[in-house]
Amino acid sequence: MAIWQFSTYLIPGQSLRKKYGEIPRQMLMDEADWDKFFEKENPETMPDFADLNILLDDIYALLTDIGDLVSWSADADFKRSFGDPDTNDITAYFHERTKIVETVNCRFDLRQPNLSFINKTLSFAKKFECFLMDKEGKLHQPSAMSLFEAIKISDSYPYLSDAEKFLKDLLKEIAT
Repeated sequence: MAIWQFSTYLIPGQSLRKKYGEIPRQMLMDEADWDKFFEKENPETMPDFADLNILLDDIYALLTDIGDLVSWSADADFKRSFGDPDTNDITAYFHERTKIVETVNCRFDLRQPNLSFINKTLSFAKKFECFLMDKEGKLHQPSAMSLFEAIKISDSYPYLSDAEKFLKDLLKEIAT
């Protein structure tokens, strides 16, 4: 993921209520679990609260409306990506054998926001009663305002608001 992209997972409210009895403000997992969840991007590493439990075929048309199928993912065993991996994309991760979608990840290009992509993604999330989960595990409503608030507290935002300062600070951090 590029620094100018904001990444979020769509987490079904129904799965959260089933597991926790309510919608928590933040998912609590230890650091090793989060590393495994975000680095592997593999259905076997997805926590059970992320289970969308929808057949890929049932949402394929909705995903292609959000973005074109990324060619390298057309034959992937457990995921299909739509859009442009360098800017805006949405990826459905599914069980290899059953083709049941277990989670969906979205990445938004913050350099030049694509309102059509954002609106279609948020509509998708609302249709399936999903919350947006950022990389800290915080859950956000699937609305433009909530997405904006999540972006403002993300690692990407300092880069966008002052790229030169961000890079200087990063160099200082690397030096220490």
